This record gives sequence, structure tokens and C-alpha cells, in this order.
Amino acid sequence: MRRVTATSDRLDLPARRRRHARLIAALTTLIGACAEAAGAVYQPIAAASPGQEAVEVNVLPCVQVSLTAAALLDRARTEDDARWPAVVAWERAQAQQTYAARCAVAQARELAE
Repeated sequence: MRRVTATSDRLDLPARRRRHARLIAALTTLIGACAEAAGAVYQPIAAASPGQEAVEVNVLPCVQVSLTAAALLDRARTEDDARWPAVVAWERAQAQQTYAARCAVAQARELAE
């Protein structure tokens, strides 16, 4: 029986890697957008002459990234849900159990103190 589990785990590994790749790709896109936005703010500051007191910068790219970040990650999660619904449901159930266990441990520690 262990062989079947090990085999199925190995067979599931590529799917898990693809799922993680999808979310990592969304995060790297977001990181790239953050870097570009930061460059738009800090490049003019870096290029300013040493004696210059005020530097005009454009913070619009930072605002745009902040407004689109959640949607980008939600889209990746939605695609994940649609492609692997059973696995996502199982992972969420596991996360809820883990969360509940952590809350119980925290409450026990609080009572013990």
C-alpha cells in the first residue's frame, strides 16, 4: 500500500509544481511591477543634483500596482480553483484544521499563563 501512495504522490508532484508555478508567476509579475513603480519614484531622486532640495516624482505607478495586486493574485487563485478543485478544497480543509489547532494551542497557552 505504501507503494501506491508513494506512486500517487509522485504522480501528483507535477500538478502541484504547476499549481505553485502559477501562483509564483503571479507573484513575480507583481514583484516586477513593484520594482518598476519604485524605479519611477526613485530614479528621478537618484538623478537629481546633490544640492537640489525638491524632486518631482510620479507616484501613479505605485498607486496602480496597489490597486491591481489583489486582483492579480485572486485571478491566479481562481484559475487554481477551476483547474484543481478537489485538491484546493482538500488544502483549504487542511488549512482550517491547522488554523483551529493553532487557535486552540494559543488559547491553552493564554489560560496557562
